[in-house]
Amino acid sequence: MAAGWRFLSMAGEVGKAYDAALSEAGAVDFTDLIRLPVTLLTGAPDVLESVRADVRHLLVDEFQDVDAAQAELTGLLALGADSFCAVGTRTSRSTGGGEPPPPPCSPSSATTRARR
Repeated sequence: MAAGWRFLSMAGEVGKAYDAALSEAGAVDFTDLIRLPVTLLTGAPDVLESVRADVRHLLVDEFQDVDAAQAELTGLLALGADSFCAVGTRTSRSTGGGEPPPPPCSPSSATTRARR
């Protein structure tokens, strides 16, 4: 049990060092590319309104692989779009599962055709 706690402690230290190195370099990682826009759009309604005004059509492919943060960003943007289309399968093809994709979405459709 003690070795497990040491590992968690070391992982926490590595995470802190990683975050500090990113900050010092003025860099972001993939998680930040989703997290930072969500933070901005939820904290600045005027920015959200401006971004939504520029998004006419939104298509999300591989929707079954979207995580919670990506779904939140998608939802923020989709609410202002003229049309939103999510294409996916019941399970991820990357894990060997899945079934044929749903029929394609019409660009003029304002409905979601995600299959989960």
